[in-house]
Amino acid sequence: MSASNGLVAFDRHTGKVIWQQLSQYSFLHNGIVAGAGRVYCLDKLPQSIEADLQTRGMLATPIYRIVAFDLETGTQQWENQENIFGTWLSYSEKYDLLLQAGARGSDRLKDEVGDGMAAYRSDDGTVVWHDPERSYSGPCILHNDLVLTNVNSYQKSSGAYNLLDGSPHLVENPITGVKH
Repeated sequence: MSASNGLVAFDRHTGKVIWQQLSQYSFLHNGIVAGAGRVYCLDKLPQSIEADLQTRGMLATPIYRIVAFDLETGTQQWENQENIFGTWLSYSEKYDLLLQAGARGSDRLKDEVGDGMAAYRSDDGTVVWHDPERSYSGPCILHNDLVLTNVNSYQKSSGAYNLLDGSPHLVENPITGVKH
């Protein structure tokens, strides 16, 4: 219920199907985002389904991907199969970057991840930066050049990060002058 077997684009005025694309595994609903004339999708199984299929011997090592389709035609523009870990995609129009992350939180599905972040150039899927060890509560919010993480009930937030290079965004304490 958190993923679909494919995408269908309709003409919003006529209801006519413009294009369709099937997933190789499933398109995670939180991993579908549009921008720059493309639709970007995380094509992978939810973690619980993957574990169940592997336990039954019905799934070899999967090769997941982020895939970009042309918004008008549905033609695949690019795909990236390296380090696909996330359950959430976000797009920054201002910087033309795609963020792969997770949305783990106390009010989210158990399949959501809360470790790892990566930014990609949206035109070709090239990795700009990747931090597989970063732990946080999600979903991540993009605001200008920042990736903002969420505060999960009674847990410490992991803060904010620079979208352009992944570095922590530190703010100077006005009293002590120390950056935190």
